[in-house]
Amino acid sequence: MLVDFFSDYINIEKKLIEKLGKENGESVFKSFTNILLFKVRTKLIISELDLYKELYMDQIFPSTINFYKSKLNEDYSENEKKLIKKFKNPKHQLPDEITLLFYVGLYHKIENYETEILEHYNRINKTNIKELYKIGIDTKNKKKLFEDRDRLRLISNSIKHNRFFPKRELIKYYPNLNINEKISLDDLNPEEDVLLVKSFIRFFNLLIIMKSTISLNETLKENTVLEKYFIELTKDENPKDEKFRDSYLKK
Repeated sequence: MLVDFFSDYINIEKKLIEKLGKENGESVFKSFTNILLFKVRTKLIISELDLYKELYMDQIFPSTINFYKSKLNEDYSENEKKLIKKFKNPKHQLPDEITLLFYVGLYHKIENYETEILEHYNRINKTNIKELYKIGIDTKNKKKLFEDRDRLRLISNSIKHNRFFPKRELIKYYPNLNINEKISLDDLNPEEDVLLVKSFIRFFNLLIIMKSTISLNETLKENTVLEKYFIELTKDENPKDEKFRDSYLKK
């Protein structure tokens, strides 16, 4: 399909210019190209998140836990182990100091993706980032942009800036946490949080495509070859799909 697509793609600009004139044809072609580039990047972002989850779930989490477990058994006497057990936090374990960095990395990915996606949005729809609040995107407070963004930010900041102790604002999301006890990986759900970020990316994909398609649709629907590829490119995964059965989205 990819070879066929590029074979047709190189003729699209010429056909649009012939049909709409040079200025309008080039404008529509540029808009379509921007959509195409955004769709490709969206798919790459989803792949990056899948790899990130796989790396931590399958490699870093188990290997880190096993490493510390084996080393602590080797390096401490029985009396030292008892002493450590007496003074340690109820849930927080030494491996949590490494495994919880998952959330620091995930939050920084969100920040980077956010900026990149909003740049695509403005490029495709010829808007200004300062005006996005008009369609409900709060770029100033960054809280309406992604419902769980603030929660993940607070987890990240608790790890980075509060020595793994939960910030007071985080308690509203996790009433079971204690501000005097360090966070444990067992307190959180990293697999579902990756699903939430992926759903956030897909939401923006849908928003951008729907808005930009309004101006392009009249031209695109008359070109059956182009329409076929456009439909394929703009197809979004259904969050109610079976693969999301473990996510809150199914509820």
